[in-house]
Amino acid sequence: MSYSNATPAAGNAGPGPTGTTFRVAFGLYVGAGLGGLATTAAALSLESSPRLLAIAVATFATGAVVGAGLAGRLHGLPGRLGRTWVRRLAIICGALPFAAVIVASLPWSLGSQVKFAALGSACAVAISGILLARVAENGYVDAATEGDEPVGSWRWYWSPSGSWTLDLIQFLMWGLLAVSSAIVGDWWSAVLGTSAMVLGAVVSVTEGRWTRWFPDASSEAAEIRVYEHGFATERPYRRQFVPWSSITHVRLRGDELVIDRGRFDHRFDQDALEDPEALREAIDRRLETAGRR
Repeated sequence: MSYSNATPAAGNAGPGPTGTTFRVAFGLYVGAGLGGLATTAAALSLESSPRLLAIAVATFATGAVVGAGLAGRLHGLPGRLGRTWVRRLAIICGALPFAAVIVASLPWSLGSQVKFAALGSACAVAISGILLARVAENGYVDAATEGDEPVGSWRWYWSPSGSWTLDLIQFLMWGLLAVSSAIVGDWWSAVLGTSAMVLGAVVSVTEGRWTRWFPDASSEAAEIRVYEHGFATERPYRRQFVPWSSITHVRLRGDELVIDRGRFDHRFDQDALEDPEALREAIDRRLETAGRR
């Protein structure tokens, strides 16, 4: 455990830095959306697959460049997008219009090109949206803690859920499905297999399951920090910030440290914390100062 005697900043809602990772993720998302719109619209009048592919590549590249540039100019965008789970979910829901095109086209005699373009667009927007939502959440933590020194930090001997080996097996299986489907001309299954493969890789990396290959990585990188305005959990590739205004109580119960937050309680195994009692006391003091108890 470590303490800092620095006085926290009066506020913690600064704009937050717009880092390279966010600009890339935002660019991919804008590119996927713009490319999807242009390709789906073009598929209504074009039958040539090479021309549709050229439109998809050109509009995606244009959208990605524009999106990355725009993200660099809109200071505070990561914090605003990642502030709540509703906003992060709204990013992923950008894929719904393309899914609606597929559903709406079923009773109509729209060409398979339209349905295929909408399917690919929905998958691309959903995957890039999930990546952007994770990166934006990290950006919100940066904004919420900017200029605010933690009053205390505790090592969290965190272990990722799931299995990297299972992830790898699923990755290879989906890849095999995508390749075999493309060979026989089943492009629907090829797109779905490729999308599942990429999505699995994104989730596995952002959840930190890769750290199982490096025994000390998770324990070295994971930490719980208590700030004047809330607490933050730090894990490889993922950070979360919880303000005191959303917490009602903290207690040690059984083998867990439980931080009550309505439906979204935070639970930590006591054995995985450096000093659970000291952490509980620090949070309790902050809740009392914030008038939450």
